[in-house]
Amino acid sequence: MSNACRFRQLLGVFAAAIMCAEAGGKPKQTNPENTLCVHFYNLAAVPSETAQRATFRVATVFARAGIRTAWEQPPIGSEEAHVLDLNDSVGSFRSNQRPCLVVVMVANLPAGAYHGALGFAVPHARFGIHVELVYRRIELQAQRAGVADDVVLAYAMAHEIGHVLLDSSDHSPAGIMRGRADVETWQMASLGRMQFLPEEAKQMRNRLVLQKQLTVRKHETISTRQIGGG
Repeated sequence: MSNACRFRQLLGVFAAAIMCAEAGGKPKQTNPENTLCVHFYNLAAVPSETAQRATFRVATVFARAGIRTAWEQPPIGSEEAHVLDLNDSVGSFRSNQRPCLVVVMVANLPAGAYHGALGFAVPHARFGIHVELVYRRIELQAQRAGVADDVVLAYAMAHEIGHVLLDSSDHSPAGIMRGRADVETWQMASLGRMQFLPEEAKQMRNRLVLQKQLTVRKHETISTRQIGGG
């Protein structure tokens, strides 16, 4: 079995486990319109077990927010994993051409790039990467905090995906979207108690529903033009 197939199979098992009660509370009920497709690229060659545990943690966080995540691992040579659009205008990641959010994990970045951040998001990217995570920095943070690598990786991934779904680079005073993690943050994360604030969860669900509606309308418009010959 290929690594990609094994990754999808394990995430399927993990997704079922999410429906059980956990330390941080039960997940909210989801519907198809609240499903987020994620293309995950492990360009840093992070051990598969670490990546699987991290994505399970992230899936659990979003399930608590009422959002189901569908994870796919396309070939690492896919073009979308190697291009970056630093567009700053309001856009949409979910369209006929871009139905999935693109998350890339790289080994490292130059020391001065993004001021030592664990990762960054491009909420308005029209193509290519939406979230990039820097694994070497994540490893160092995990060592300093005394937690497992997958804990920090999951926190950084959920945080940056949150920026994309919230369509904003702003931070919150508490929860996953807080601007700076501290000792308590890592303790809560290691216990599986990472959560978005209720209003953030609502905004993300609403945006997924809106994007789905816009996609359907676009399909209908294109079909009407084809039938009418316009």
